[in-house]
Amino acid sequence: MLGTFRRGLALAAERLYPDSTVPSSEGSGVITGPDWLPSVPVPLSELELELDTDSAVPAVDGSERQSAGVRPLASAEQRYHRYSHAVRDLAAPRLFENRLCFRLTALDRSHPNLRLQFGTMGFFDSIDTNEALAHEMAAHHLVRDGHGDLGVGRASWRRLTFRKHVGDPFDLARRPLLGAIGTLTIRAGESPSMVLHQRDGGRVVGGGGMAHLLPAGIFQPSSVIPDAVRNDFSIWRNMQREFAEELLGHVEYDGSGRPIDYENREPFAGMDRARGGGRIRVYYLGGTLDALTLSGDILTVAVIEPDTYDELFGAAVTTNDEGRIPARHLPFEANTISRLHELGQLSPGASAAVNLAWQHRRALLARS
Repeated sequence: MLGTFRRGLALAAERLYPDSTVPSSEGSGVITGPDWLPSVPVPLSELELELDTDSAVPAVDGSERQSAGVRPLASAEQRYHRYSHAVRDLAAPRLFENRLCFRLTALDRSHPNLRLQFGTMGFFDSIDTNEALAHEMAAHHLVRDGHGDLGVGRASWRRLTFRKHVGDPFDLARRPLLGAIGTLTIRAGESPSMVLHQRDGGRVVGGGGMAHLLPAGIFQPSSVIPDAVRNDFSIWRNMQREFAEELLGHVEYDGSGRPIDYENREPFAGMDRARGGGRIRVYYLGGTLDALTLSGDILTVAVIEPDTYDELFGAAVTTNDEGRIPARHLPFEANTISRLHELGQLSPGASAAVNLAWQHRRALLARS
């Protein structure tokens, strides 16, 4: 039921935060915090990351009494303690593991370079809050009209007990926020195109049924081995693994293997060479939240020269573990972008990234 009405519920949730809409993306279900969007795309090399593995435990974890109303019953007398426990037992998608993740704790613009600060968390920590928020919204906003048809009602804070308890969605000390990285991939050249990904709701726990950015993935190390955690604390390395997994079908970066030798292993070494030579240009677009779940996106764009794209991804798979790729290339032009929004199938993060990239298309597509 939630999947069917996810977009409508996201739009209703967006209306709960009228002062936090993303310019040019109003009505897409996405919100952003103060100073979360830079005025121009920031080259990824100018973005600083800081990891604090001893960051304070967030005040909200999803086990509070305020979330009890949307946590399913584990027995006749007791509810599940956490939402992730219910998902695990009752409706686990194929990809559902409590892996170590990097938790976004601050966006600091006081330094010469924009700085993102992170701690660590488990993947299930996000499920316990995000999915509870989404199901609470559905429980109190899906209503039947005079004909008995189900639809999304008027946005209201009434009875949203857990959402009220969460409070300011941009207070990153209050709740655990995954640093998911969503990348708009643009194949440059005379006729630029972009790649989107249809996520299968039966295979992933978040964003199923929506057209999303490709690649997109949680900011997390490829292995729990300490060397990998240190080596993989990089937005670029995360993007590289997601390119390999989602476009080329590599499946070995599941957290159980050895640290990756990026400098000598393909396709990573080739991507590094292309980026060093200016044939792949990567930018940070900003941070956004899905208004329904309050899950976060670190939005980036990768502009790849056509010959380089074809060399690296010419053998792209047509399906991967998270769904299918409905269109290898979609024209990066105004009519296509307008049509995608009209269809209402873009995920909130994808909608924001496409709009932001289009606003800055001249700078992004210009060769230095």
